[in-house]
Amino acid sequence: MTMNKNADRSLILDSMPVKQALIRLAVPSILASMVTTIYNIADTFFIGQLHNTAMIAATTVAMPIMMLTHAFGESIGVSAGSYISRQLGAGHRDQVSRIVQTTMTLVVLISIVLPILFITFLGPLLGMFGAEGDVTMYAAQYVTILLVFAFSQIIKLTIVHLLRAEGDVNFPMAAIFAGVVANLILDPIFMFDWGLNLGIAGAAWATAAAQCLSLAMLLGRLLFKAEAVRWNPRVWMLDKAAVQEILSLGVAVFARQALPSVTYSCLAMQASVYGTDFLAGIGIAKKCLNLVMFAIIGFAQGFQPFAAYNYGAGNRPRLKQALKSALTWVTVYGCFAAVFYLTLAPQIVQIFSREAAVIEMGRMMLYGYAVSMPVVGAYNIAAVLLQALGEKRSAFFLSIARQGLFYIPIIWILPTLLGKLGIFMAQPCADYLTILTVVFLCRHLFVDLMKG
Repeated sequence: MTMNKNADRSLILDSMPVKQALIRLAVPSILASMVTTIYNIADTFFIGQLHNTAMIAATTVAMPIMMLTHAFGESIGVSAGSYISRQLGAGHRDQVSRIVQTTMTLVVLISIVLPILFITFLGPLLGMFGAEGDVTMYAAQYVTILLVFAFSQIIKLTIVHLLRAEGDVNFPMAAIFAGVVANLILDPIFMFDWGLNLGIAGAAWATAAAQCLSLAMLLGRLLFKAEAVRWNPRVWMLDKAAVQEILSLGVAVFARQALPSVTYSCLAMQASVYGTDFLAGIGIAKKCLNLVMFAIIGFAQGFQPFAAYNYGAGNRPRLKQALKSALTWVTVYGCFAAVFYLTLAPQIVQIFSREAAVIEMGRMMLYGYAVSMPVVGAYNIAAVLLQALGEKRSAFFLSIARQGLFYIPIIWILPTLLGKLGIFMAQPCADYLTILTVVFLCRHLFVDLMKG
């Protein structure tokens, strides 16, 4: 029975029809990638019912800190998962246990040290992300609770990618969905006066409880039901070769995941100049953008173990077919998302706030984001493909290009020249510069794979 389960999981990577396999791999990965944003959007919705703009702005300030913790879990999980998938594809199953034990030891250490550092320097961090006055007070309440329980988010994300590396896709999806449902149920109970009446702190407690539920489910799977990636909690090790491979690949993933947090802080600082309403409006728009972006990132990360496995197995035709499908799907999705936001931007922002100034700023920001949605998918597919193929340097460069090399200078220069319009235009300008970089950097690789 155990062998049959493991064989079924391997079939997803090895012989299941390509489009079906990509869907099976992508859905849990999309949920895992979007879950931090979903939690934050749920909290923002319920906080919006308290009719306190400073509280909404506080979730905007909190977002980059939680994105950083998310980035650590994703970077370790994605890089370890890619490494494991290549080993399985090449038939080196005996190496997988060493990688899993090292991965879990590494992520547990990170999940202990990182929250302590963030809590220690929370005041300066909130100030750096644009918090002032009441926004600082509410953000501190909200973020402190989330950081105390950040271990659940970091470890959970890593386990999702370990399970996905052996083709186990359904259970991680169920565990993540259970956490989302729990958060939606607990938010109003913890926040409103008919429940525990904890206000914005209640939103954080609800998120923490939901994250812990998902983690408990995933740990049970990893300990008792996983096959090639089963973890033995009595063995703690940091194998030098495995650590080097995980970190060398993880740097590119971390850059791609963490740079949005840095750019988010740059955006918040520029927006804070124009007041709390502007900060709240662009924060709502940014969360809506993240729903699109993290869906694309999640799909790309679902594509990655498939690409890594078939590259390791030398199956070029299967990899070529997957690449064509992936590029087509993310581009079509980006176009639909752009039309959706261009058409319904005011109505979307009104879900979170009824303040006219907040709605106007959020609407304009969503229009700016929509302009470049059709091209961001190809960038993410290219970035994970380079990582899946073990192209560390190119993967790292591409990972820092969009939000690092382009967006950070643009978000400081354009608002100086164009005011608020410069803030609205910064992201689409960075996105189109990035896609030109993808064409230049990856053209030979794409041509080679398409001929393969």
